[in-house]
Amino acid sequence: MVLYAVSAADEDAIKKAVFSFASMAEFQLALQRTIDGSIRQFVATTKQSDILGMRAEIVDHTKKNLDEVVLNWGYVVRDIQITDMTFDQVIMDSMARVVSSKNLLAAASNEGAALLVKRTKDAEAEAAYKTIGAEAEKTASALRGEGLALFRKNVADGMKSAADSLKEAGVDPNFLLFLEYTDALKYVADHSTGKVLFMDSGAGASTKVVQGILSMAADLAVLPPPAPPPA
Repeated sequence: MVLYAVSAADEDAIKKAVFSFASMAEFQLALQRTIDGSIRQFVATTKQSDILGMRAEIVDHTKKNLDEVVLNWGYVVRDIQITDMTFDQVIMDSMARVVSSKNLLAAASNEGAALLVKRTKDAEAEAAYKTIGAEAEKTASALRGEGLALFRKNVADGMKSAADSLKEAGVDPNFLLFLEYTDALKYVADHSTGKVLFMDSGAGASTKVVQGILSMAADLAVLPPPAPPPA
């Protein structure tokens, strides 16, 4: 809406207002085209998404341009009001596509961030799982070693006790090693999946076995003690 009036009460101003146009329709058409041109000039330098919130700026720009033009016609613009603003359907469709693309971009960004968080959490969980598994295996290995060491200690204590008993009975303690050897053969025969067990059954077989065990025991006795574990 445009509110206008004759620019002044003097004769020159009245003549301009009366004789600038042949009819009111021509004046209205010229006024409308001037307003349209001014608005198009403003819109061309502004983003479409910002136009709807800039009514005051559009009014100021249009009134400034309109004042210069209508003053030559003998009129002055008192006020301009914009009651509604609409765009061509092509522009509306373009703006809708822009909004849609921004929404798609935001959605893709959110999905990417969510995927990153998920994969990060999965990696952390996998690392924690492996750490726990490694700690458990380490503990189990230590327990197995302690159990095996205790078993061997008990075997050694039992063999020492048996050797002492044989010695007190006047039997050569080395005979105990031969008994252990025969027990080992019996264990292999009981638990083996094969059907044939090859062994030396000659007259001097037992003597060879005892001598071999004694020789191995002698070799172990001269070995240096194991190095202490690092601090």
